[in-house]
Amino acid sequence: MIRFSGDSRKKQDIFKKTHTIGMIASAPEIDIAAASIALANYYRSAKGYNTALVIAGDDDGFRDMLSGAECIDIDPCGYNNGILACYFLKNRNDLEKMMDKGYDRIVIDLAAGRYANEDLLQIERINAFISTAVWRIGSTRQFLHSTIIREERLRQRFGNTVYSVTGTAGMCRSISEEFRIGVQQTGELASISDPYRLTRDDLRIISRLA
Repeated sequence: MIRFSGDSRKKQDIFKKTHTIGMIASAPEIDIAAASIALANYYRSAKGYNTALVIAGDDDGFRDMLSGAECIDIDPCGYNNGILACYFLKNRNDLEKMMDKGYDRIVIDLAAGRYANEDLLQIERINAFISTAVWRIGSTRQFLHSTIIREERLRQRFGNTVYSVTGTAGMCRSISEEFRIGVQQTGELASISDPYRLTRDDLRIISRLA
């Protein structure tokens, strides 16, 4: 077993990098909260990373859920629900403060936030969930036009790939050809019943987003 001396450990911490992963959706019925919790839990429990879950914007549901939890920070506001450290971010400055807390991974739920492309560019990687169902094609196209098409640099953040939660394989191919991006179907995401207690099948599904 290799043991680090005090000095070498300190040097290692100086160069430690925090990876930020944003979770975003084009349709309100896509449960980004559950997907964000599942991914953060995957990083924490399956990969052993020191992980924080971040809620961008004002989400009353999370506030209610965490109102009785142990406060771990007030700037930005953070709680520990017994499984994950959870924070509320109001603006870009809060994200910069989070980066100084020494987490290995920060998973950011962007569903409730009001963000601009400039804000998205502050995040290292973005998992974007879309719907290619017929009744959602209009909003999906608008979402892709306002992000990937309008801001070419976001293609790198998206990995030039989005995830279709609902819709047909044919419509996924159509969107892929129209926007020159990869579209992966992830309908299985809805089968994760408890993001805090991931099964082996859940881990297989969520690992694709890691």
